[in-house]
Amino acid sequence: MSRGVPGMADAGADAGVVAGGVAGVADAEQAIAAVIADAVTSEGYVIEGVRWVTASTLRILDVLVDRSEPITLDEVATASRLISAALDASDVLGDDPYTLQVGSPGVDMPLTLPRHWRRAVGRRVDITVERCSPDVPEEVIVRAVVRAVDDVGVTVDVDPADQPAGAEGLAQSGCAAPISHLPYPRIRCGRVLVDL
Repeated sequence: MSRGVPGMADAGADAGVVAGGVAGVADAEQAIAAVIADAVTSEGYVIEGVRWVTASTLRILDVLVDRSEPITLDEVATASRLISAALDASDVLGDDPYTLQVGSPGVDMPLTLPRHWRRAVGRRVDITVERCSPDVPEEVIVRAVVRAVDDVGVTVDVDPADQPAGAEGLAQSGCAAPISHLPYPRIRCGRVLVDL
């Protein structure tokens, strides 16, 4: 995991330094994120992650952008142009050439924030929830369909017959079938399930 901006892989110890004297990968990623944040957030985008990698003469900047609703390819292209313009107007990357790669998080990105959950309404998910009492395992996975999201938590439709840990796991989770509201503090993370 990147130590600077969540959501991207660590560039490693051999990763370079951004021009302008910013020391270390995490600091470089934070400086870059600060430069591009205003350009994209004013247009409704969110920066999910920044990864800066250098090796010899190769310099690559990977940026993940998202929106509260599903993002389209055209919107990613628009975000790429906004990010490119912001970087061109700044000296954060210096004058040396670099490759800018802008993308969106895939369906396998963990659901950890309310905006991630809003995007998952209507989807089947596996939710890792904290135990509801001291005599059950530390965490349990509950399979459900996300029905609604609010400021407090996530409302899900739970099918007792479709549980990875069976009915016993569902009982240990403290979720009631068929509808349950899970407050955010009990949710460790979620993952969208892809039905083929």
